[in-house]
Amino acid sequence: MGNKINICHLSDLHFGIYENKSFSAEDESFSLTNSLIEFISTKFNENKKPHFLIISGDLTSISDKAEYDQFLQFMDSFIEEECFAKCYFDKYSEKDRTIIVPGNHDTVRKLKNGEKFGSDQLNSFRKNIPEKVFNTPFGNKKKYCFEINSFKTKTKRYPCPIPCALYYYPEYNIVFSSLVSCYFAHKFNPKVLEMYNSYKQKDCNEKFLKKFEEDIEKIIYDDYGQFPQNYRRIINRTFINFQKKKNFPEDKYGNLIKLAVTHHHLVPLDTPHTNTKDARPTLELLYKHGVISILHGHLHDVLEEHYLPDKWKDISSFFSCGTVSGYCRNTVNKFNMIEIQNYTDIRNMIIKILCYEVNTRGYFTKTKVRRLYSEPIRKFLKSMNDTL
Repeated sequence: MGNKINICHLSDLHFGIYENKSFSAEDESFSLTNSLIEFISTKFNENKKPHFLIISGDLTSISDKAEYDQFLQFMDSFIEEECFAKCYFDKYSEKDRTIIVPGNHDTVRKLKNGEKFGSDQLNSFRKNIPEKVFNTPFGNKKKYCFEINSFKTKTKRYPCPIPCALYYYPEYNIVFSSLVSCYFAHKFNPKVLEMYNSYKQKDCNEKFLKKFEEDIEKIIYDDYGQFPQNYRRIINRTFINFQKKKNFPEDKYGNLIKLAVTHHHLVPLDTPHTNTKDARPTLELLYKHGVISILHGHLHDVLEEHYLPDKWKDISSFFSCGTVSGYCRNTVNKFNMIEIQNYTDIRNMIIKILCYEVNTRGYFTKTKVRRLYSEPIRKFLKSMNDTL
């Protein structure tokens, strides 16, 4: 058994946009996802291939079934081409080691016929991503039920409408917290749609209708994330119940590597329409429970350290991932490989983040390497727990 875990972190695949293609310096199109699979399967030896695959949202463009089918074909190819490292423990298959969370594009936004707008609160994601096959926040309802004890009544269980799940791999000493940041986004006023339909019936000119559709899209395509207070309570309860259920000694629970996976970033940026509401208290809550880092996407780029709050710069704890799609041509296509060395002992653990980018000829190349040491993490978590 090795002493290193490799995590492949992908985000914002956006199947359905430009067929996930980009263009080389010779203006020849190539498939980004095929290039990614070929790169990992041929250029990575067994020591570099991922043990875990994390996909942090925006699998699709408009949450269409055909786009989910393309994503599932991609997953089949990723497994068939032996992109995964061999598991140290036979009980975990490749799909057992895949964690997928939805993004804001994985809610129904605008159907191809242009007639329907609005959100289905991730029902399309739940319908098209097999919950019993892949690890999603919806995979096991028991994982996000919470209990309330009362001296008057027996313990009652309340199913939580907001998904949150923990995935624990004891042999790897790691826990992934799977969170949904887009559940409350894309609220839409149906009166706007009624107005649009009435204008169509009145045979308004095409220029006016096109302008109206653009305005509707601005409402639907509001890309913010949100972690309201009631969701934070569920996250808090999920961690507490996990520790109680496993009956961890305090030292063993503190030695677990805890990572959170979500779509939206938890740092404030100067882009209000893409920011995450209630990000700061959510981040503090996660750190209170010992989460050492957040894996996210959404920005189609890698966050630089100057975005971090001053007191958190020493640990560089945001692993933001780029996009592997043709959705934003002005963004370089990227993905991350995260290496965790000495994963059984957090005191001696080192995390190395390697960022790979697509060059002009369609090949991925390593461009950035960062190290995250365990001692700053431990000191930071202690200071957070002392102040919260």
